[in-house]
Amino acid sequence: MEQADVVAYDSEGELVLVVEVKPKLGTNSEWATRMHRNILAHGLLPSAPFFLLALPDRFYLWKDKRLPVLEGPTYEVDASELLAPYFATCQMNIYAESNFVLELALMQEEQDSCEGILQLCESGDSQLVLPAFSLAEPYDMLTRRDKDRKQLAQRVEAELRQLGRSKPYKTETDLHRTMAALLVRSGEEETQRLFQVRDRLLKIAEIIPLDKAILISAAQIQSTQKLSAPDAIVLASTMQHLTITNSTQSCFLNKNSYDFDDPDIEDMLAARNCKMILSFAQGLNYIQNQPR
Repeated sequence: MEQADVVAYDSEGELVLVVEVKPKLGTNSEWATRMHRNILAHGLLPSAPFFLLALPDRFYLWKDKRLPVLEGPTYEVDASELLAPYFATCQMNIYAESNFVLELALMQEEQDSCEGILQLCESGDSQLVLPAFSLAEPYDMLTRRDKDRKQLAQRVEAELRQLGRSKPYKTETDLHRTMAALLVRSGEEETQRLFQVRDRLLKIAEIIPLDKAILISAAQIQSTQKLSAPDAIVLASTMQHLTITNSTQSCFLNKNSYDFDDPDIEDMLAARNCKMILSFAQGLNYIQNQPR
């Protein structure tokens, strides 16, 4: 039998409450019922009149230990607002820009590091914070890329058909027809992966809405820091969120060192207790090694 995460006793020393803590987010009562059933079936925890399954965003309470194994929780509570002040003092806020989304969707060089960061946030260890622009920009980019690839595929296919009419090239053109198909398929698959990544991010990330104040700030940043409009919007969004929150630990992750590797930008972030890291791999290592 395992030791419970939290227990409570009454005035006579009798065990009345057993609490099991899990870091999982986005659960429902069906998931909680299965978890409760597994715990009871394997006798993992001591028996008590009350059993609480506590997660970062929900509490599930069973009131009577004699309930059937498959009985759903007696009470279910949204714990997000209740626990938010405590998480704010211990969680690290991780700010990221569009390349974080693209690394995951396109499965590029730093995908594994980005996946590691995302899983830490899904477990409740850290809080991912994304400017709304950083979710919209990748979709626009992939849509344009998909259109360009399909047009290129049509041109390639037309040229291959023309070459295939000549006997010396017929065999070779048949072999290269898969290239045109790859151009079309890759765009469709990348868009589908982007939707999957987007859905995961929307479940756990805090999204910074794009408003008038951010656009005004972005214009000012663009004039002084010589950033592109998209980069200025991302930085302005991040700075606004840093200003209104009181997290003691935060970092800004991106791989756009050409534009963001600037002492002035680094100082702007540092003034708000935010460290800039120009690599997702280095960012993952930094997050994992920070004291909580």
